[in-house]
Amino acid sequence: MRRFLVATTACGVLVAATTITSAVVLASIVARVITDPASRDLATLSAPIGLLATLWTIRTLVTWQQGRLAQRGASAVIADLAEQVLTTATALPPRELTRRRDDAAVVVTRGLDGLRVYFTTYLPSLFVAAILTPATIAVIAVYDWQSAAIVLVALPLIPVFMVLIGLATAERSTAALAAMSTLQSRLLDLVAGLPTLRALGRAEGSTARIAELNAAHRRSAMATMRIAFLSALVLEVLATLGVALVAVSVGMRLVYGEMTLTAGLTALLLAPEVFWPLRRVGAAFHSAQDGTTAVQAAFQFIDSAPPPATAA
Repeated sequence: MRRFLVATTACGVLVAATTITSAVVLASIVARVITDPASRDLATLSAPIGLLATLWTIRTLVTWQQGRLAQRGASAVIADLAEQVLTTATALPPRELTRRRDDAAVVVTRGLDGLRVYFTTYLPSLFVAAILTPATIAVIAVYDWQSAAIVLVALPLIPVFMVLIGLATAERSTAALAAMSTLQSRLLDLVAGLPTLRALGRAEGSTARIAELNAAHRRSAMATMRIAFLSALVLEVLATLGVALVAVSVGMRLVYGEMTLTAGLTALLLAPEVFWPLRRVGAAFHSAQDGTTAVQAAFQFIDSAPPPATAA
């Protein structure tokens, strides 16, 4: 995965550069149209508009390429981990394989699929946040240091809440994977012993037990989703408040003529870009947590396998 991560990081740098540059160019175009009526001619604005369109096109293409590379890397990692788990499972003694087959089945068939979100959404968002957020704050500080100070005050609140909510989500993801393992184990046992249970007239009891396990898994999944929705709401509120504070500050200073229109528009356009990567990281964290939990289970399965017997 290392080469795919390097490539996605390079794409993140290009996305950050095009995002900041396009915001600066757009702010200058709007300010120029408002403050200078003579420059409203389309021929005069053709060059900056063409530059803005080019920047947006480059950003779109780079974002598409970043997602494509992440998909390829995720598919390679999932296939490699699944192969290692299956190789380890087939090398187990028959009695040990019977005891641990359900753990391997859950990891391979369902658990590792969550890893795709981790590589395609969470990691690219994390890299973009690490690059775009500091660069955007630096550019805002060049045009308006007061707006940059407001952003720096509001920004640390998002990681704090992400950590607090992430601790609770990790426990929920582990519980959901355990419930899924239990449910699949019971289901496999029921299918294997269904003829015997039907002959003895005990099939209804196992069906009720499967329904209870299904309800327990549903409750665990719904609890995780509630935490995800709550965290998304918290992140959106914090980001909205941060941008609103910047907008109020810029608006008041524009009214009293304490800053130029270009600087104010640049700060307003770049302020959401400071919070957007962190919001995306927070939104993707909950989906990626299921994949990381499955990866830990896969590594535990592989590492706990007994060493192969050597001939004397």
